Amino acid sequence: MPTEPTGMDEPLLSVRDLRIAFDGVEAVRGLSFDVSDGEVFALVGESGAGKSLTARALLGMAPREATVSGDVRLRGHDGASMRALWGRRVAFVPQDSLSALSPVHPVGDQLAAAVRSVRRGLSRRDARALAADALDRVGIPADRARAYPHELSGGMRQRAVIAMATINAPELVVADEPTTALDPDLRHQVLRLLAEQREATGAALVLVTHDLDVVRDHADRLLVMYAGRHAESGPVREVFARPHAPYTAGLLASLPPESPPGATPEVSPLRKGTAGTTAGTTADATVVAPTTPEARAETAAGTTHEPPAEADAPTTPEARAKTPAGTTPETPAESDAPTTPEARAKTPARTTPKTPAGTTPEAPAGNPTETPAGNPTETPAVAPRETPHRAMPDATPDATGEAPAEGPARRRRLPAIGGTPPAPGELPDGCAFAPRCPLADDRCRTELPEPGAAGDAARQVSCHHWARLPASPAELFLEHV
Repeated sequence: MPTEPTGMDEPLLSVRDLRIAFDGVEAVRGLSFDVSDGEVFALVGESGAGKSLTARALLGMAPREATVSGDVRLRGHDGASMRALWGRRVAFVPQDSLSALSPVHPVGDQLAAAVRSVRRGLSRRDARALAADALDRVGIPADRARAYPHELSGGMRQRAVIAMATINAPELVVADEPTTALDPDLRHQVLRLLAEQREATGAALVLVTHDLDVVRDHADRLLVMYAGRHAESGPVREVFARPHAPYTAGLLASLPPESPPGATPEVSPLRKGTAGTTAGTTADATVVAPTTPEARAETAAGTTHEPPAEADAPTTPEARAKTPAGTTPETPAESDAPTTPEARAKTPARTTPKTPAGTTPEAPAGNPTETPAGNPTETPAVAPRETPHRAMPDATPDATGEAPAEGPARRRRLPAIGGTPPAPGELPDGCAFAPRCPLADDRCRTELPEPGAAGDAARQVSCHHWARLPASPAELFLEHV
């Protein structure tokens, strides 16, 4: 049963029983779904699930050696005539922007050629003007229109490809992992740009990605694929709030715990919330974490460390030995710290304090490993250094989900799905996910589950036991923590 958009009589894109095989081995097995006008539809899954192959088959771009069957229609046009619609009604944004652009023509000329391929009577001058406007809309200055692809950065090349894909206002844009090779900042710039261009043209977007954050923030509906088949589909908010397929539950359980569905911290202008905030902390650009032992000790005690007004913190062992905790060393008035071997050899005899017989020498400030037992006032405890990346829960739950009662707190590892996806030619009988599924039984290992309604028509799931899933996705995969 296909996944159907709600509120639309006729979908823009209709796919029925799509199958793609190589030498008789099926890589995509009976996929069906619909895409509505102006909607963002995400294809999600692990590498090898068949996402990119499906995306290319939608546009008639499957490899020549592939055997494609099924029905793909773009409101009146079937898959056989899809190539004739390239650049007019459909467009493609590939993973690798460098290979998508011609290396021997300037970027502006390539966009102008895309315009003239649709508007046959347009002059070269007018086409170049439209190309310059399209590049300007995606943030590429007009003087860069004469640049060759290799002269642009990766982010600018991806912007140019998006400009080329949307310059003729297509009805459908298929984007295959458009942000794979970009850093996080550029990734969200490109996604924002795709959203702006989609809104300007009214195009629907089929987004192929393995990034669940991208899906949560930008997609309206999703289809989760596993081993070339449908696993689950439906509205993004509903699927993220309560997944029905064990495989989807495993993917969502891998999200950081401080980023529950619907409450992701802001890391770009595209997201909801405050940039740079993690659970239990407050983002403040003016606060700098203490770096010296004395500062960390004061921070742990609830005080605020202020840097010395007249001298820097001591950096040599001799200086730290002479400086009691909480005081500031005086800077020598006539000379700097000794730098030659002869000077350093003489310095300890002059500066190292003598220790009376039968007593324990004081440990240098900031060295808690040598602090005498029972004398905590001489060397304050050093607060642990703050972790700059995302914070995890304080303890690892046991099989019951409870944190250990004793022992130091440990940072929890994210749950993971055990095992690896099967190769297309080595699929098990029954459900392909059964070898990795905690709910699998004999029925799962012998009978292939077909997509069916899960509660309502908008939710589809391919699982015999979807009603047995716990409310928390992570509970299924605690044994792999």
